[in-house]
Amino acid sequence: MWCAISCAVIQRFDVSGDFLYIDYIEFFERYGINLVPISNGAKDIETYFDTFPLKGLILTGGNDLSHELTGSKDDACNENSFVIRDEQETRLLDAAIKRCLPVLGICRGMQFINCYYDGEIIQDIKNTLPHAKNHVNSVHTLGFMDNQWIEIFGRDETEVNSFHHQGLTENELSPELKIIAKAKQDGIVEALYHPKYPIVGIQWHPERDNSNEEIDEKIIDSFKNRTTYWMA
Repeated sequence: MWCAISCAVIQRFDVSGDFLYIDYIEFFERYGINLVPISNGAKDIETYFDTFPLKGLILTGGNDLSHELTGSKDDACNENSFVIRDEQETRLLDAAIKRCLPVLGICRGMQFINCYYDGEIIQDIKNTLPHAKNHVNSVHTLGFMDNQWIEIFGRDETEVNSFHHQGLTENELSPELKIIAKAKQDGIVEALYHPKYPIVGIQWHPERDNSNEEIDEKIIDSFKNRTTYWMA
């Protein structure tokens, strides 16, 4: 199975470049998924989907969401040079939806999906939600809110890794999306899906350490075989 995957933006000597952790390549290849990185500078997105046998889209983590996408005027946030990435991922998601391809958003990718559907984002969890726990380089427990994954996993909670300072709660959730999982410690949304299109976002990084391999394997298998939320 070949999937398009988005790239992070990296700045070197005032020049923007693309960046993709090798972990993504190694992780998805273990499940028979070969990745085609799409540069943030590529203009003709349709050609990629029409020429290559792309059967899915993965939106990666890294970078904050841009102020332009989130509508934030918070000067305390990073001065975003990432508009180019948000614009490219918008084109990628447009193309995937047009073809009804399965989409998996990871960390920032989940947040992007929420903003794409006119949801909102918390620019900095620690400063905005005093009750929230640490979500930067930590491990915590999430609870599954939807029966589909509870039945598949045979459990209603699991531990996951966490590498994000932006995020969302039920208050910021797009009205077009549904919640799959929340962090049990503070209610931060950890997984969501679109009820009409085969689109799912997860807040943790399955390709990194300190995630539940058994859970992640079943999620990727579902993505690959278009079961549960990826049915179209």
